[in-house]
Amino acid sequence: MRKKIGSVLLLCMTLALSACGGGAEPPKEEANSFAEPIPGWEEGAQVQVEEIEEEPVEEVVEEEEPAEEIPEGMYRSELTNEWIDESLKDQRPITVMVDNEKTALPHFGLNDADIVYEMMNSTKNGRITRLMPVVKDWAKIKQFGSIRSARPTNYLMTWEYDAVLCHDGGPFYIDVYNQQAQTNHFSGGFARFSNGKSAEFTEYITYEPYTNSSKGK
Repeated sequence: MRKKIGSVLLLCMTLALSACGGGAEPPKEEANSFAEPIPGWEEGAQVQVEEIEEEPVEEVVEEEEPAEEIPEGMYRSELTNEWIDESLKDQRPITVMVDNEKTALPHFGLNDADIVYEMMNSTKNGRITRLMPVVKDWAKIKQFGSIRSARPTNYLMTWEYDAVLCHDGGPFYIDVYNQQAQTNHFSGGFARFSNGKSAEFTEYITYEPYTNSSKGK
């Protein structure tokens, strides 16, 4: 009877050690059922690649645009790209210093300008801006202004257009710009109109005779 009990205990101990991994070999992994050889890809096998015929590309022929018809006696303005009289081709444009203060209104001549710049010439006078129109066909001007003084920026922009700057004076530091070879300008000497405003708001470019003059501010 004791032998049987001892055999049972020995068997239980053996099973317990086996359950705790005591030296038992792990079960072998089964082979991956998905790792089957792909037909035609065995080592040394030659794989045939199917050639795809490319469709011929149609050659796009660009149609030439017809030559632009130039109206007789006209040319395209270098300022606006619009057709203007050919007699103006070699005529230099003018740039004009125009007041933009409320007191100076209404403006005259801006509708005849090809380009109009608006800029603040100084931090004084409440930072009010002034206008600088560029005009190619200045002979059609009937009245332009009112005219005010210029600043260095106006000279630099005028040079870009090979234009003639029209203004009424300016601060002392524009003197060096007036002395430059590329500067052509008219300063003062324009017609003045009695409109009930201060003198600085009465000066205009017109065909009216010269009446009075004063330095712009």
